[in-house]
Amino acid sequence: HSEWTESDCNALLTYVEEKKASSENSKGFKNSFWQGCAVVLNQKRTAGGPKTWTACRSKWQRDVSLFIRLNAFR
Repeated sequence: HSEWTESDCNALLTYVEEKKASSENSKGFKNSFWQGCAVVLNQKRTAGGPKTWTACRSKWQRDVSLFIRLNAFR
């Protein structure tokens, strides 16, 4: 279980917002979407361990409703 900072969560939300239209299908996002997400997050990471694509996907699945609510206040 990786540590997620506020900055990590913001980067995850931004990545999903920017890439969603071109990456989503009827079953959600493909693994390649999450692999790209992990690359971007690891480039921006300032604390905690590296993010894997499965960690990114799990974080999104766990907290998607929270991210949607937070995005309403951006």
